[in-house]
Amino acid sequence: MGVDLLIRQLAPATRRIVSLFALTGCLAYCAMMVYGAWVYLDKIYGIGLGMEDVRLPYWLARSFSDDFAWEVLKLDTEDPMFPLWLAHSGLLLGFLLIGWRFFQAFWKLLTGEIEQFELADEARDALKEVEDKGAEK
Repeated sequence: MGVDLLIRQLAPATRRIVSLFALTGCLAYCAMMVYGAWVYLDKIYGIGLGMEDVRLPYWLARSFSDDFAWEVLKLDTEDPMFPLWLAHSGLLLGFLLIGWRFFQAFWKLLTGEIEQFELADEARDALKEVEDKGAEK
């Protein structure tokens, strides 16, 4: 379900400005989430919390030196709980990646490579794929 019905009715220049504004908001949101995730990960890394219900195999934990395991990974080799900072780092990584995609769209819009920030249309893409396969036969 698309929510860009009103945007498509705008003049191209206005549509571009609205899209730049929307992407600026998306980038600001990603920046706030990246900052928040960084602060959160820094705190749990500093404390050295582990996931109590997920443990690393002893052979893997003991393959690291005690100094490296604790100083770098925050991993206790005697009780090798999976580091919580590592498990929760997906939040930081995910927002960095989506922020990068928003930045790419912003740049394409700014340079005129695209006219508006478009939503994905899986139904249209699936129909085109079916048509392409039908044309091949």
